[in-house]
Amino acid sequence: MTQFPHRKLLLAAVCAACFGTAFAAPDAVKASDSGYVFGPSEISKQFGPPPPGFNGIEWKPDRGTVSRSGDLGFTNGPIWRRGTSGELIPTTRRYFTIWRRQADGSWKYVVD
Repeated sequence: MTQFPHRKLLLAAVCAACFGTAFAAPDAVKASDSGYVFGPSEISKQFGPPPPGFNGIEWKPDRGTVSRSGDLGFTNGPIWRRGTSGELIPTTRRYFTIWRRQADGSWKYVVD
């Protein structure tokens, strides 16, 4: 069974800018409030300091699949906000990420 790096992504939530550099493919595209952002460097710039009272988010796939060829896949699932006491607070938001297997066998996202 192919495993996506979602557990690593939960850890990357601690360092949001890491999401842009560590898990983005060189040609990655990320949706933003103002449109689309292209490439790991520009994606990382989208993550500024967290707003006051922000304690983090977590997300976990509840759907996903890999293409028959084994080189593309997607994950989709809920997003939770972390409360002041560390509790997870449900939101109505979901994520959808498309992943591509890299030449070294690792998975990096191409669309998020």
